[in-house]
Amino acid sequence: MPTGNPSNNRKSEVKVLLLVILTGSTVLSFLFILNWRGDETPAFLTKISTSTGKPVRQPLDSSTLAMIHADSLGVFRSLPSEFLPEYRNFCWYGNESQLHCLPGAYLAGISKCGSTDFYRKLVWHHQIVSSGPKEHHFWTLRRLEKMREYSFEDYLDRLKSEEFTETSLRIDGSPSLIWNLYGWERRFPEAEKPPYSNADLIYSVTPGAKIMAIVRDPVKRLYSDYLYFGKERENRTAHSFSLEVVKEVKRFSACLESRSLRSCCYDSDNSERVRLHVGIYICYIRDWKERFGGNLLVLPMEGYSSSHVPHLMEVYRFLELPLPREVDLQAYIDSAPLQNTRNTWDRTKGDMLEGTAALLQDFYGKYNRELAEYLGDSRFLYDYNSTQWREN
Repeated sequence: MPTGNPSNNRKSEVKVLLLVILTGSTVLSFLFILNWRGDETPAFLTKISTSTGKPVRQPLDSSTLAMIHADSLGVFRSLPSEFLPEYRNFCWYGNESQLHCLPGAYLAGISKCGSTDFYRKLVWHHQIVSSGPKEHHFWTLRRLEKMREYSFEDYLDRLKSEEFTETSLRIDGSPSLIWNLYGWERRFPEAEKPPYSNADLIYSVTPGAKIMAIVRDPVKRLYSDYLYFGKERENRTAHSFSLEVVKEVKRFSACLESRSLRSCCYDSDNSERVRLHVGIYICYIRDWKERFGGNLLVLPMEGYSSSHVPHLMEVYRFLELPLPREVDLQAYIDSAPLQNTRNTWDRTKGDMLEGTAALLQDFYGKYNRELAEYLGDSRFLYDYNSTQWREN
């Protein structure tokens, strides 16, 4: 039973220096590996892959890893030196032999792209844990200062389920994970862009995790997002959306004149009313793809919505789960209501104005092309010249 405690007869000895520098109100932490003896990899640089049971070397340099550790001390204090290889999730025994498990997979995004409906249908599989909430937002909002409602231990408690077995899979479906790094500028005031991404964070904790993202035409996603979120959403209209889009496009374009795309995408001052940046998918997916490689799957909502079964079967293969009978899956889908569809109140707001749509299509077009080229998948181009665009 791994506990993470050092052994008296270890093959190697690790010496680590954690240097903390106080500069005004800022704490800078740097981690240096002084030396280690023997043939073992330091525990904080290694986790155990649940798929192979073998150690996975973290491709993170020591300074990046130190920043992640300093930003998440409560997390790394609780982690073991290795996970239990027989579990599909990332599990270990804590105090009093209590089993703790982190998710083996994440549905990391994106809001208003059908992630709720996708998640509800996905967890029909008998090996996926269906109890508990879809979204936790621990790694983004609750780990840091914006919405610190509970600790890492609370997160672990919320992930517990009587359904857990060695082969069961827990999925965290927080759609903010792929893009939200709120507040990084205050924590790293000297940095021009985020010193680490959420992909780096999750990889440093569970490198063998499977990452999924479902995306949608960013123009339509933005309007849906605008009408759905916000305390004063009942006062929002197609006209107010148009005015705010023009303002945000100008602000974002001005940001690009002096800063990199990545820096502007992750800017904590981006509008929370018109979340234009969230639809620049290439900005975030590149971070996750570079870290997780083949353990990242990106799906277009449009394809999933028109053919549920083939896409869900693709995901089950990706998650390395036993494939169900397609006829059984189709029967469940036929009986399950759609989740988070556009409601009657929302429809009274009407479609976005044509001029607004044209402006957004022009803004997002180049980023859609970059994403399609990067993933080698033309489904992410979105045909803005089609006469059927508004109906689809």
